[in-house]
Amino acid sequence: MTPAISKEQLKERIQLLAEELGFADVGFARVHSLTDSLEESRFLEAERLGHFGRMEYLSRNFDKRMDPSLLVEGAKSVIVFLAPFSSKTERAEKNNVAPGLKISQFAYGTDYHSVIKNKLYIVAQLLKNEVGAASRVFTDSAPVMERAWGVRAGLGFIGKNNFLISPKVGIKNFIGIIITTAELPQSEILSPSIGCGNCTRCLDACSQKALYAPNKIDASKCLSYKTIEEPLTEEPVREKSVETEKWIFGCDDCTNACPWNKFNLPGWEEFNVNRKLLENSTEEYWNNLSEEEFNTLFKDSPLKRAGLKKIKQNILR
Repeated sequence: MTPAISKEQLKERIQLLAEELGFADVGFARVHSLTDSLEESRFLEAERLGHFGRMEYLSRNFDKRMDPSLLVEGAKSVIVFLAPFSSKTERAEKNNVAPGLKISQFAYGTDYHSVIKNKLYIVAQLLKNEVGAASRVFTDSAPVMERAWGVRAGLGFIGKNNFLISPKVGIKNFIGIIITTAELPQSEILSPSIGCGNCTRCLDACSQKALYAPNKIDASKCLSYKTIEEPLTEEPVREKSVETEKWIFGCDDCTNACPWNKFNLPGWEEFNVNRKLLENSTEEYWNNLSEEEFNTLFKDSPLKRAGLKKIKQNILR
């Protein structure tokens, strides 16, 4: 009779598969509640201060957000994956220098939700085949504290800009999560001495002062919120003084300013399929684009979340 696979062997197989699938890194954490954690207190403070803006969904399913075992019955492990999306690897990135218009780098390609989930399902199938484990996969679309679990899985630390930063693979990474009933060894958590130190480049770079203190952000003031989540308003009138460069979908100022960019890995091809087009898009291009053309060109793009009308309105901000 073939002996059962050990926890360490299963972990090694997951690591090998994650590498084959192109993930920059993978880590493992034991399931536990985040109640009374630093992450919970920061979340509740932001909610109390109204910093979520109109993103009411953040306040829903709070109990599940803080306890993964409520999402997967019998859950024992959280597996965290990092998927790189950077188009460059140098420290001071010069991406988004389009003629007056800038688009967040995460939107350069195919919607990351579907791309990453499809790869996570392959890992989940491995878990089922090897140990009969039940699993669920998540990518920024459910009440899961992805960045908190990234820290607990030994993948990085939370920077002053609130992003998960990996000393190994930088800051430009999407996070994928598998919550599973499989019991896996806990990864070693990074030393508290690894972090941002005295650096405040991200805070200095935030033009809206949405990032108003280390690890504190008023999302309702953030350009990403304003250009993506904020509802359409009456068509604004262009002011005489117009910025030569502006964000029309998202904002990367705080992440682009981060010195940890020098460790970024080249992003997956799927995340850069529209890069050249978007890096060089102009006001004339967007104003001449029809809804039909937009829906065809960007049918699988994060840009669909805002929509063409919203993007055109952002140009006139």
